[in-house]
Amino acid sequence: MTTNPRTRAPATPIAPEDMVRARAAELQTFAATSEFDTLAAEYGFTTDDLSARYIQALLDVVGIDYDGLRQSEIPWAASSANLVRKGANGPALTVRVS
Repeated sequence: MTTNPRTRAPATPIAPEDMVRARAAELQTFAATSEFDTLAAEYGFTTDDLSARYIQALLDVVGIDYDGLRQSEIPWAASSANLVRKGANGPALTVRVS
């Protein structure tokens, strides 16, 4: 049985910079800040200091502009096309007439 490395937290603490170096190829496949956030949480990069170091390491080591990506996601989240998509996949209401 194989374990998905993305769901396995390290046994010992690792520096954000070291984690980014070790997982650079995988990080370059991410397309949304939520993917980076999930990985940061798995590694415990949840304090202000560790989070800032992680985001800076993404830029310095791999060339990923996390803040720029986050800014590009804001208009998409509120766009009419996205709202329509969410509505089409949202809950449905069925009315029964007796």
